[in-house]
Amino acid sequence: MNTVTAPLRVALVTHSLDRGGSPISLWNLARRLPDCHRVVVSEKDGVVRERFEQAGMAVRLEPRGGLLETGLLWRFVRLFRTEGIQLVHLNTLTSYFKYPALAARLLGIPVVWFIREDVREPRCRKLLLWIKLLATRIVPVSAEIARNLYPSGCPAKVRVILNGIEPAPAGVASGALRRQLGVPAGEPLVGCVAALEPRKGVGDLVAALAQLHGGGLRLHGVCLGQDRSTSQLHRRRLEQQATEAGIRDRFHLLGDHPNPLEVYPEFDVFVLPAHWEGCARTLLEAMLHGRPIVTTDGGGNPEVIRHGETGLVVPVGNRAELAEAVRTLVMNRPLALQLGTAARADLERRFTLDQHVAAVRAAYMEAMNDRPRRVRL
Repeated sequence: MNTVTAPLRVALVTHSLDRGGSPISLWNLARRLPDCHRVVVSEKDGVVRERFEQAGMAVRLEPRGGLLETGLLWRFVRLFRTEGIQLVHLNTLTSYFKYPALAARLLGIPVVWFIREDVREPRCRKLLLWIKLLATRIVPVSAEIARNLYPSGCPAKVRVILNGIEPAPAGVASGALRRQLGVPAGEPLVGCVAALEPRKGVGDLVAALAQLHGGGLRLHGVCLGQDRSTSQLHRRRLEQQATEAGIRDRFHLLGDHPNPLEVYPEFDVFVLPAHWEGCARTLLEAMLHGRPIVTTDGGGNPEVIRHGETGLVVPVGNRAELAEAVRTLVMNRPLALQLGTAARADLERRFTLDQHVAAVRAAYMEAMNDRPRRVRL
């Protein structure tokens, strides 16, 4: 006689459904999770919501509100009860996630809590006691995060799981972006995909491009990503920096793109100059398309890109070395091709979505076998 096992009922909790690395990572996981009934819960609405709903997943918005946020806590308790939730997946580390974590603890529901942030930041340090007490499994997306979280060694409930991406045929440059920007044939196009915020280091890229331009190397730089602040201060500062450096007509801030994967093939070199990253999706996307990559040694970047093997890695904030690495890949096309090809092969070995989903599913099963006791309400 066949035994039918009911799907695991999982609440996938995210702070936002806007376009960004962590919501997109959650979407990629959710659409591939086997044998799971998935309910997506978010503090903020956004354009990614449509993807979840089109895949048949229920989406619930639970914004903050109420005295000391106790109302939010009890809304999560009711939601988890109503939906029959058996496991709670928390997608990142912000103060919002205290409330679903507490609700899960009250109900005896295991919590798998992902960390994609630099836990040394003050806002994250305030939350470390919560995650250490309430998480059944803690999932840093890089070994660097795990070391900073537990400097003396990680307990058994920590599982490092790198991001993954769906392997697909590498795209072919259409030339549409060059035509849009008026970049002449023969002038290299250096691309970056990053939100416009100081941590992403786009100002370092502007300075590096200005240094190369001053040295007689004619190239263009482009950055896809928005300044999500209401003031737009960082974007204005980048525009002013490019103007003062004399490269405003050669550095293009294009905002968000509905499908950045279409644009990567246009880049002769991809640069992620971030001061810190967990496991950057943009690096994986550049690897997918076999782009020659320059990045920094900030956070988990060296775990993704191996210097001299799958790209070039420079010290955080060192604009001179950043410029020299870009120059090397622009001028040495055989090396650029070699590194890009190796990056694509490494992606297929270490960063596939299948590997990521299997590792997350294993963490779920471990958490279900180690579920906490329910608190009598």
